[in-house]
Order: sequence, then structure tokens, then C-alpha cells
Amino acid sequence: MRAQDVGILAVEIYTPNKQVLQEDLEAADGCPGKYTVGLGQVAMSFCDDREDVISMALTVSQRLMELHQIAPSEIGRLEVASESGLDRSKSIKSHLMRLFSPSGCSDMEGADSCHGCYGSTAALLNAVAWVGSDAWDGRYALVVATDIALYTPGTAACATGGCGAAALLVGPHAPLVLERPRCTYAHHVDDFCKPCGRAQPYPVVDGPLTVTQYLLAADRCYSGLEAKQGGVAQALPASTTMQDSRLRGVPPGLLQLCDFAVFHAPFNKIVTKAFARMFLAQLLRAAAAGDAEAGAALHAAVSDSAWAQQRTGNTYTACLFTGLAGLLSRKGPAQLQGRRILMFGFGSGLIATMYSLAVRCDSGQGEAGAAREAAGTSPVRTHAREHVSGPPVCYGLRSGSSHGLSASLSESSPSHSHTCCAAASSPTVTHSDTTPSQLGSPAATSESSGAATRRSEATALPEPEPGPSSSAVCSDPQPDPTTAIQPTGAAATAAHPRFTLQGLCTRLHLAQDLDARVRQTAAQFAAASLAQESMYGRAPFTPSGEVGHLSPGTYYLTGVGESYARSYACTPLA
Repeated sequence: MRAQDVGILAVEIYTPNKQVLQEDLEAADGCPGKYTVGLGQVAMSFCDDREDVISMALTVSQRLMELHQIAPSEIGRLEVASESGLDRSKSIKSHLMRLFSPSGCSDMEGADSCHGCYGSTAALLNAVAWVGSDAWDGRYALVVATDIALYTPGTAACATGGCGAAALLVGPHAPLVLERPRCTYAHHVDDFCKPCGRAQPYPVVDGPLTVTQYLLAADRCYSGLEAKQGGVAQALPASTTMQDSRLRGVPPGLLQLCDFAVFHAPFNKIVTKAFARMFLAQLLRAAAAGDAEAGAALHAAVSDSAWAQQRTGNTYTACLFTGLAGLLSRKGPAQLQGRRILMFGFGSGLIATMYSLAVRCDSGQGEAGAAREAAGTSPVRTHAREHVSGPPVCYGLRSGSSHGLSASLSESSPSHSHTCCAAASSPTVTHSDTTPSQLGSPAATSESSGAATRRSEATALPEPEPGPSSSAVCSDPQPDPTTAIQPTGAAATAAHPRFTLQGLCTRLHLAQDLDARVRQTAAQFAAASLAQESMYGRAPFTPSGEVGHLSPGTYYLTGVGESYARSYACTPLA
């Protein structure tokens, strides 16, 4: 039997600990309000020549595996997405095997996906398809998105940059289930490209054309997804964030079926425009016009996901899932259980997909698990380099499950198709035990409040030793029946879940990570951008950026050899 309820089990986000405020860029460029009001942005993360897309991918992958206690042998597929690749042949995925090869794990499918910012959506769909197929071997899939968005210095496009990485763990019985149907719109257009042989890392961009193509893609995906639903029912969800009273009686649409929306965000205003067009289309069905009530519904749907994207900037492939992480961390399980999230992935050129995530409740968590999460005795963020021993948990496959937007529309009950326990059963997530520093405050330390600052000398990341033959590595060992839980069937799986919505939300420390960034001036941002430009395509090369400001457990570039081989090290744990 194939895996059921396949989707996202865990999420982790990494963003470098340097930021520049958009208001500071406005002051430097002499254009007050252009980036904060015109683009809707607040700040932007950036890095110097000590970090690149590979180091960020290493950092976010290692942190997710440590945070959720995932052994290397439990990963069977590794998908990487980036449009900032450093080699036209060698994949970033091959660099990430440094995390797995020392443990003898080489039997791992997957490769890099590349198409602008859409690569991460393609990687997620590949991972979900693998877990849901006959080829699935019972292990998890890991999806990693990593990018650095740089634009030509001195242009207004610089304000739409950013950098960061996202990691997603994909498997069955997920808190966030990827539903069917979904709709993709693909079209050829020359609005954004990075031609081979270009001496600089900056793209060739037609900004106005990208805006029109983004809105077109959102419109087409929205109408296409509604058409695939087919209007198979008239019942609407009983409680929906976007449920406007004027839409009652209107044929069911996406906005009545979804509670929150997470869109790819080159900048915030483009997301607002795209979503407003969808809302207007729904209102026109009821012969109504947009007003303050419509604006309030729009804001409630997108504000929490936009919160993180407005503060990190456009992280390209990582941007969509940075928005998802922002929604999860700000709303928490109590406000998310049983809800539905509308997702829109987009890449210039263009390819776009719209789909939805059904948020499953933690009804099977049990009193012991809930108490463990509430007491904070479950694994928490330590970034410790501890080897996770023991065989992977073997999940029984759940039968009789049916998720999807079409299924929701066909239900006779006005509730979502996925079963939901009472939201009150899950406490509201809290971001930090301390008050975060203000975003616009002067430069502070790069680590979270209360974190130890003691460090020892960093050691270089060793090249992985060749592991055993693929026929002998990473085969799922059978659990010891005397020590391991071996649930089978829906009831046993629900009684012993390894990944819960509560755990997914509470292990995200996105607010603290963003607050811990060091505020830099516009001049420092410009210097860091030039450092990135100077290292582009160079060999040999030794980075000049400081390492001391990096958080514990952060990978960084130590050098590029004459043959373009790249070496990395990791900052020691505090």
C-alpha cells in the first residue's frame, strides 16, 4: 500500500545574521518611501564572501536533522533547489553528501532542480511524488532551497535582493499534507535570465514584465485550479479566515476553501496585488466591490506569511517556504489545526504552480506527548553535533484517507475534509522567553539573547571518506521489537506520531533568529555585495570576510582551489 497523507513533516530556515533596513537604503539612495511603502519591504538579509549557497545549504540541512533528531540513514532522497548554482555540471546536492557520506550513507536519490525561484516547488513535488510512489523505500525525503539574490549595484533592484536557505522534511502522516488537485502554468517569456559566460553574478531583468507575468501566472493558476475542482459541491467550510459574508451563495472558490495564503514574494506589494485580484474575482461573482472589509480579509490571509518575507528579502527558491515558516511560527498550532493553506510557487521565465496544504491536527499526539511539548522536554534547538543512533521509526501506512480540494467540495458537511480536533487542545506557540530586540536598534551581537558566546577554534570540514558499496549502505534496519515501537495501521500511527503540528511550530525559532541579526549600514551592504561579485568564478580564491560574527554551527567557505574545488568549515558550538 502506498504512503498516505504525504506532505511536510518539518521545516527549518537559515538566514545570515547581517541585515540592512530598507529605510537605510532609501536614505542612501535618496528615495524615501520607495522601498518600504512602494515595495512593502522592511529589511533584507545579506552575506559577505564567507558564505555562499553551498554553505547555507549545509547549515540549514544540519540544523533540521539535529533539531528533529533525523539520522543520516533515514534520508532516502535529497532534492536541492537554487538559481545561484556555482557549477553548470556539479550539483549542490553532491556537496551536501558531506553530511551523509561519513555515516556510510550513499544510497540517496535526487538531484538539483533549476528554474528561477520555482526550483523549490519542483523539488517539493518531486519529493512528494517519490514518497507516494511504488518506488518509496520507507525513508524520508529532504528538500533544500538555497539562494543569494544580488542585483547590479546602484540600481533600485538592489532593494529586492536577499539571501537564505530553507529545508523541508517530506514523508507520510504529515502535519502539512499536500493536497490534490493542483494547477501549473508554464509559458516562455524573456523577463529574467542569468546567461552563461556573464562575468558578473547579476541577472538581466525586465522588472515591469516580471510583474505582469507574475500576476498573469497567479490568475491562470487560480482559475485553473478552480476549474479542476469542477464545482462538485456547494458546501463551504464553516470557519474560514477569508470567508467574506458577501461571498455566501457564490459558487465555491479557492478563497472560501482556504484560510491562509503563502505566495512567492519578490517583494510584498506584488503578493498583495495578486491576492487582491483573486479576491476581486470572487466579489464580482456576487456583484460586489472591494471595500475595507475585503481589505481586512486580504490582510488576515497573507500578513503572517508576508511578515518573514518582508524582513529577509527575496531569497529566491527559499522565499516561498520562508513565508510558510513565518505563518507557522506566528500563528502556532492552536490557530492552524484543521485549516488550509493556499500556496503559490513562481519562477520567472516562467513556471508557476498553485496548490494547497491541509493542516492535520495532533489528535493522535496523546497526553504524554502534549505534556512533553508543553514542558519543553522534547528536542529543542541546540545545533549540537550529536550523532543520532538507532534505526528509523517504521510507520504503518494509513488506509482510507482522502485529502484534496475536490474532496472538500464534495463533502456534505460544511467542514474541511480532514478531521480536526478542537483547536484549544494545542497551546499557542511562543517565540522566545525574552523580549526580542527591535528591528531598527543599533548593531548587537549576532546570537540570540542568553546564548553563550564562548568559542574555540574552528576545524575544517573533512572531505568524506568513501563509504561502503551502495548495496550495503542505508538499508533500513529492522527495529528491535523489544525496544522500538512498531505501529501498524491508522490507529497505531495516530497513537505514536513522530512528527506533530505542535512540534513543527514550536521548533521554529524564526522570530529570534531574525531579531538576532546585526544591523549594517547601506555602505556595508554595498561592500558585501562587491565581495560576492569579486569571488564570482574565481579560482584560486581565499575569502576575506570575518568568521567571528557567524552563529555557532554555521558552515562557511574557507577557500576555492585552483581546480575550483571548494572547502568549508563549521563554527564551533558555544
